[in-house]
Amino acid sequence: MRTAGWRPTPGWVRLVTLTVLALVLAFATGHLELVVVAAPLAVLAAARRPPPRDVEVTVTCEDERCFENDPVTVVVTVQTSAAVDQIGVELLAADSAEADPDRPQLVAGAAEAVVEWRLTCTRWGRYQLGPVRVTLLSAGRAASRTVTVSGPALVVYPVAVRSEVGIVPERLPRRAGEHTVAVRGRGMEHIGVRPYVFGDRARQINWPVTTRRGQPYVNEVADERAADLVVVIDALSDVGEPPDTSL
Repeated sequence: MRTAGWRPTPGWVRLVTLTVLALVLAFATGHLELVVVAAPLAVLAAARRPPPRDVEVTVTCEDERCFENDPVTVVVTVQTSAAVDQIGVELLAADSAEADPDRPQLVAGAAEAVVEWRLTCTRWGRYQLGPVRVTLLSAGRAASRTVTVSGPALVVYPVAVRSEVGIVPERLPRRAGEHTVAVRGRGMEHIGVRPYVFGDRARQINWPVTTRRGQPYVNEVADERAADLVVVIDALSDVGEPPDTSL
């Protein structure tokens, strides 16, 4: 959390400046009617109440992991030790994250504010939710304070898309799998018929061909084997700005 102390607002500074200027002119020129003008300004300036000392900002997210385009809820809670005139909360989302609503949210006359955003990340990666910028105006709008807080991390996974093009190596291990090879074996793809030999299973008999030729024939199918997929990831370093990092 990075916190700047309470600072006078431009409106309160102008009020004090006009009060001092009116009093100086009144005593310098002898026009005591200027004191009557400065009196209400001085009362307003002196009526300033001290701003709250303690300000606590908490940013939470209901999920730590999600998929692309899945909405997540970000909750920002602001608590002060005394009521203030206005609490403004702004979520600074990443370029590939869409926040609803996309504008700062304001809460007037309260010591606590709870605001929510629905955040949708359109690109996979690691996100740091926020930062969240909170602007407070003290009672009477005499002082302002800005608090900036970084939110929790969010991991967004890509949506799995089935590839229409499969790359199958020429040589496959002799294990049962789903890749058809140009070798007779046990599978699902029909490649021809042949005469029945002892040991063939009865369910392989091709009855139309058997009836037409007068002797048993069986179907031949292509063998289906497995393929090994090896993925090598260099995780020694993470390059780039979130969420567009190498990891």
